Amino acid sequence: MKPLPIIWQRLVSSEGKTCDRCGATYQELERAIAKLKQSLPPLGVEPSLEIRELDEKSFKANPSESNRIWIELGSRAHRT
Repeated sequence: MKPLPIIWQRLVSSEGKTCDRCGATYQELERAIAKLKQSLPPLGVEPSLEIRELDEKSFKANPSESNRIWIELGSRAHRT
């Protein structure tokens, strides 16, 4: 099977918590990955989800890096 890595990066506080927006994104990603795992295997593609944490210091330096999704197609990564 050809892998389809999906990478999600979100802010995690020092207490290990995330915001409601990122929490909602996680729920939607879980649903999307489940659907992709049902529909893509006949095409020889296996989706996977990698979750990355962004600490508060990194978030303050660049807030737009929180709640980011990358879908790696072949050798290129597509950011959303």
